Amino acid sequence: MASIKSIILLAGILAIPTTASSETLYSIGNSLTVDGLTGLTATTNINGYSLDVGTHIRAGAPLNYIRAYPSDVTPGYETPYGTWDYALSNFRFDHVLIQPYLGTGFGTHDTLGSDVSNIQYWIDLAKHGGLANNTEFYIYEAWPQQSAFNGNYQSYWNQPLSDDSNQPMIFAREYFDSAYLALTNHYGDSADIGVIPIGDVISRMDQDIKAGLFPEISDVRQLYRDDVHLGDVGRFVATATIYSALTKTSPENIDLPNWPFATGQGPLVLTPRLASHIGSVVWDVVSHDTRAITPVPLPAAAWLFGSGLLGLGSMARARLRKGQPIAYRR
Repeated sequence: MASIKSIILLAGILAIPTTASSETLYSIGNSLTVDGLTGLTATTNINGYSLDVGTHIRAGAPLNYIRAYPSDVTPGYETPYGTWDYALSNFRFDHVLIQPYLGTGFGTHDTLGSDVSNIQYWIDLAKHGGLANNTEFYIYEAWPQQSAFNGNYQSYWNQPLSDDSNQPMIFAREYFDSAYLALTNHYGDSADIGVIPIGDVISRMDQDIKAGLFPEISDVRQLYRDDVHLGDVGRFVATATIYSALTKTSPENIDLPNWPFATGQGPLVLTPRLASHIGSVVWDVVSHDTRAITPVPLPAAAWLFGSGLLGLGSMARARLRKGQPIAYRR
């Protein structure tokens, strides 16, 4: 299947999408993954992209458990592709999302080392037999529980962590940075690996809310519907982040489907104005996060647009926030 292509203007990183054929996505995770995927197909379809989504969902389960028990899935989330052991061995996907999670309640001890090992296992399984030569693999960067950050999202999200393999799984920026770096260092140019930075988008929104830039929202906790899951507006934040990372375009002015962002879950109502504001924040975060955006080569005809256009296929990645070097991504 052809990949979604875009032309990215160097000034402002504005992406202009071209016509794209249908693409496929497979996600491994739990109910936090569902929060981001619930409206994704409807959103992509209404905005001119055809995306077929398959899932392996086990509610509440971490990666150690999901890998050990591939037949245990949450009823209602079965897809034509089947469980991960069958899907990744028999189908070629354009995108694969994998969501790390805590091991509480499942008898597992999930760490940075085990999460990286599990993700490597699934990447290698997908690549076996040449089924994933052009697949984009993404770490699904979820958000911390309200009870964990206790009213201070920034302090919790930006806490310093060890990059040791024994670091317990935690929803914090440096944990996902370390997992991303371990995977990119392991695969180099042989696998295309990125991050869906939902936790970072919520972090940015938290800052803007405190600065009074979101008059509709008084506290970042209003994005949630319970301690860990997102409400209607929070789901749109997650969906818009996935949409932006996959299509390499801004979700600022996208058309909104009637469902599922107006189901009455959570205290906020997603108005077109609020959706546009969220979309602009999402794009500002995603387009500046070198873990999320894969530079794409320009079509030959694009050079006629003038000297302001630049082929980005060989653009070097910036350093991550904590100053570590990262690999080129093609």
